[in-house]
Amino acid sequence: MPIQVEEEDIPFFAEVIAGGRITIPEEIRKIFGVKDGDHVMCRVRLVKRAEDIK
Repeated sequence: MPIQVEEEDIPFFAEVIAGGRITIPEEIRKIFGVKDGDHVMCRVRLVKRAEDIK
């Protein structure tokens, strides 16, 4: 079943890795057609600090 997107703002969770990098999930990249070299705008909301994970 194809996914229909009616909003441009689809939230997703990502983990910050070395160098401050995050990965945009493949499903989100497919929905928006995001490819290597594209520029995207992100909003950041901290949901869990690394030191809180034990």
